[in-house]
Amino acid sequence: EIRLSLVGSEMCIRDRTYNDGCNAGNSTYQVDTTGRLRVGDLNETRMACPPGAEVAANDLKTILRAGPAVFQVDPSTLALAAQGQSVEFVKLPVRVVD
Repeated sequence: EIRLSLVGSEMCIRDRTYNDGCNAGNSTYQVDTTGRLRVGDLNETRMACPPGAEVAANDLKTILRAGPAVFQVDPSTLALAAQGQSVEFVKLPVRVVD
């Protein structure tokens, strides 16, 4: 199971659903034998988003659609890289809300 979060654009992939800080959606995915993440069609909402949020969300989806390589940078950081672009996801501590 892949669980990712990106604080800057609020990108989050959990159990095949995601929120990129602009839209929410779902997709299928698998990591192939070459270590690349293969994401199916991204089914998502089409919200009117602030220009900066939409650009960041579209950049990230471009990387996801390109079949990025998956790298473990360190125990708390995972990186996806494709077409000369990369994005890192850092594991955040779980917050307990009282």
